[in-house]
Amino acid sequence: MLIADDGGKLLIDREPVLDLWEPVEDVEMPFSHGREYPLEAGVHLIEIEYREEGDVAEVHFLATFDENIPPGPLPSSMLDYPGDDFDEENPCGNL
Repeated sequence: MLIADDGGKLLIDREPVLDLWEPVEDVEMPFSHGREYPLEAGVHLIEIEYREEGDVAEVHFLATFDENIPPGPLPSSMLDYPGDDFDEENPCGNL
């Protein structure tokens, strides 16, 4: 699930999963959207792009790996920053 107050996109392994970039008429901010996206076990590149029209930027990413548990923030133990010198062809290669 992606929650954004002005616009955002979620990409997993460079594939677009959610696109909330364009403003939606008559929708109170922030707005959210979610969908099921199957993943195989292993390392995946998660990219979130967001935009802010003014004021304070706000974007949240929530996920679950168990259909009986509601989406929530991923634990920091599951996240790794690939560094500033990552390989564009294989951004998770150093992890």
